[in-house]
Amino acid sequence: MPGTPNTQPLGVRQVYSSLSQQIYMAIGRRSEEKQPIGPGFAVAGTGRGALESIKKIMEQDQMPSQVFPMDTEVSLFFFTRKSSRHIYLKDVRLSKETVTIHYYFAQASTTGIQTMSSTRYLALIPLGRLPVGSYTVNIVEVLKEGKHGMHYRSVSKELAEKLICKSFSFSIEPTTKEDAHE
Repeated sequence: MPGTPNTQPLGVRQVYSSLSQQIYMAIGRRSEEKQPIGPGFAVAGTGRGALESIKKIMEQDQMPSQVFPMDTEVSLFFFTRKSSRHIYLKDVRLSKETVTIHYYFAQASTTGIQTMSSTRYLALIPLGRLPVGSYTVNIVEVLKEGKHGMHYRSVSKELAEKLICKSFSFSIEPTTKEDAHE
């Protein structure tokens, strides 16, 4: 995703690329079926394991798990439909039991010549191990600042709702009764 640093070691980049391509295709099939874009979701694990879980969920149209045992590493999956605009992640913030993913739209061309190409974006956001609790993930567009401090949307709210996955929630639960009292 533009603006998101590639932190994968060179030796595994091809594996990630292959899994990413399969996920892109699964998102595309859902788009072609005119299904509304669904919510993002959390998966157990990080890296390749998380991508394999995402691939399975997307290809088999499964419901992602919304409950994870404590001591499980968790990653978030953010995705979009095809767009002729670039979609950037600005930041991801974790505050208590709320995760906020800020994104924004940018023109696909900075040369003034509009291209007709479009692409889907996806981001795997590792959170690691989280404390027991119920987490809400808010996906929020960052508005552009214009003249005189006014803020505006770079695309209509309706278009953004068609392109960007929805907010979601998940929970981390204790694995034993003793864990519940800590």
